[in-house]
Amino acid sequence: MPLVTLKFQRCLTRIKQELKRQGITYTMLAERMDLSVVTVTRMLNHDDISLKRLLLLAEICGLDGLELVNSATITHGSHYFFSDRQDAAFADNPHLYAYFVALFFEQQSPQQIAETHGLSELSTYRYLRELENLELITLAPGNQVKFVVRAPLGFRANSRVLRQSIAAAISDTSARLLNDKREPLDFMLLKPMHLPEQAARKLQDELRQVIDKYAEASELLYADAPSCQVAVAMHATDAEPSPSIIPLDSC
Repeated sequence: MPLVTLKFQRCLTRIKQELKRQGITYTMLAERMDLSVVTVTRMLNHDDISLKRLLLLAEICGLDGLELVNSATITHGSHYFFSDRQDAAFADNPHLYAYFVALFFEQQSPQQIAETHGLSELSTYRYLRELENLELITLAPGNQVKFVVRAPLGFRANSRVLRQSIAAAISDTSARLLNDKREPLDFMLLKPMHLPEQAARKLQDELRQVIDKYAEASELLYADAPSCQVAVAMHATDAEPSPSIIPLDSC
């Protein structure tokens, strides 16, 4: 079952609990939404509800859409990682990784990818064969794909692809934020601190929770909204201030 469907199910369960708690019947809900009782009943008991109606239901119940999605986050028992060989191949060939992202994470078919990017049959075949050689898929006649890996899938901490992505993101973020022409959403906060290790780790955990919360909403609620890059970093600094204080005797 798709991850989005599972999230919608959990959101609907939470909404139905809140409707029951507030004593809002399906008849009352139908009147407020200007729908038939049959439509409301089907909407609350099927997975194909639209996002617009899901958010309207949340609003009627007095629930915050962002909090609702966050509470519906799916917890996975295991996380799977690319092998060193796969990571190296993607680092050396970013186009191959972009193809795999479209195929696996975005769930596009080879035909859809070819149409979107103007790929020939030969290019499509070469991409798929390379992914098969990396033991990520098995390829059947007619470019039918079966995945050998499964979600959640990501890179390990020492990944070359991650290091390249982080370096590019930091460079782009620095260039954007230090530019004289700032966009309305551009934001930067630099705060030197003195923290013991325990407090620093607690701060990191809290920042991760906030970022994860909004990242979840980004995928489900705001997919069509303008994109933005969020970069959060923390690192140890030298004990001496920079620039240091120097003698002026010989000046």
